[in-house]
Amino acid sequence: MYSISTTDYIKATTVVELIGFLREELPGRSIYLVLDNARYQRCKLAFGSLWEIPGSPYIPAPYSPNLNLIEYSVLEISQKSQVLAGFHYPTKESFVEAIDNFIDEVNEGLHENEIDELMNLKFQLLEAA
Repeated sequence: MYSISTTDYIKATTVVELIGFLREELPGRSIYLVLDNARYQRCKLAFGSLWEIPGSPYIPAPYSPNLNLIEYSVLEISQKSQVLAGFHYPTKESFVEAIDNFIDEVNEGLHENEIDELMNLKFQLLEAA
């Protein structure tokens, strides 16, 4: 799992920064980003950068809690790992540190089963009524 951190608002330039970071970390490899339909991800600046890399963005249907892989996965994994589940962090720095530690745990394989279970494209498709 790759990440960049900021205490500022997320905006189109942040997405472009992430794409540049991924290009440096994974030269020549295809990169598939799962986006969440935020406006700053779909603007000309960010979307143009996405198409400059091998791979492609995956943009789910308009907001649906059952289809939003990012929101669902972060919620489920963070609750199971006790990063965010009912815990109060006394400072912003301690909260950011807990998230960074969680990402390190993911990279060390400590949450592999949860991620494999949640991060897939197995959805139940329903016919329109």
